[in-house]
Amino acid sequence: MSKESLRIILIILVLIVSTITTFPNNCKFFMFKPKIRSSIILLIVLFQLSSCSILKNTKTNYFEKVNGIAVEMVFVEGGFFSMGCSHGQTNCNKDELPVHQVRLNNFHIGKYEVTFEQYDSFCNDTGYKKPDDNGWGRDNRPVINVNLEDALAFCEWLSKKSGKNYRLPTEAEWEYAAKGGNKSEDYLFSGSNKPNKVAWFSKDSCDERDFPKILSKTHPVGGKHSNELNIHDMSGNVWEWCSDGYDRLFYGESPIDNPKKTISILCVARGGSWYTNEIFSLISNRDSEHINKKDNDLGFRIVFSL
Repeated sequence: MSKESLRIILIILVLIVSTITTFPNNCKFFMFKPKIRSSIILLIVLFQLSSCSILKNTKTNYFEKVNGIAVEMVFVEGGFFSMGCSHGQTNCNKDELPVHQVRLNNFHIGKYEVTFEQYDSFCNDTGYKKPDDNGWGRDNRPVINVNLEDALAFCEWLSKKSGKNYRLPTEAEWEYAAKGGNKSEDYLFSGSNKPNKVAWFSKDSCDERDFPKILSKTHPVGGKHSNELNIHDMSGNVWEWCSDGYDRLFYGESPIDNPKKTISILCVARGGSWYTNEIFSLISNRDSEHINKKDNDLGFRIVFSL
């Protein structure tokens, strides 16, 4: 049984006891038949639970501390959306087409990319090898140099610690959240049509003469404007692992409801990075990475669903 379930059971027991003890022995409440008294107590308990914050977090943003580290999650209300290269773009890649309808369930997604601080906490707790930070610093910079297995190991650890089912987002969940969910303003990048406002990217990834050295690395999460759902860095900073296998033809055969492609040796990564130019930071852009790849512009973000 999860810690969340135990907390809820404990709250119910406390509410029942406190409800019963509020009635004095000479109260007319005890004139009712036992079944009626039980019904009254149940109604009171249910009313009190309805205002209890522990049951409200299913449809609100969520914050908790796990192993001493902060985990901030943004609630994303499910629904229909058009997935793929749209907005009248003329530079669509073939694997971003056709635009197709997708329907998703509710989920929570990380407000920020997983940071070194969070990942190092996992490593310290389990003895897992810490990834290299390229000498750029750790703390609240996005974790890098992690392959798919490393990302999944973190999710498994966090799930055991918290009692929730943390995982990587599906490609569809990632794109829906990047677009702003049901609050989408149809931006090209996550939160704006101007990449400089929301993304860390290379102005020319092939020519660093026009790109200051100080920008040629990852940046602390949350340093740019958020998107419509108050999620940061979904365009730029680091590529983010998704839980889908990469298939350039998948959009032509994708199911409508909660689509997900089984992983083989290639996995989807989304969002672009500090190293790539702004085209790769477009919301619709798709990339494929070998599941064993580790790189200094590749990290991940987490989700959970109830």
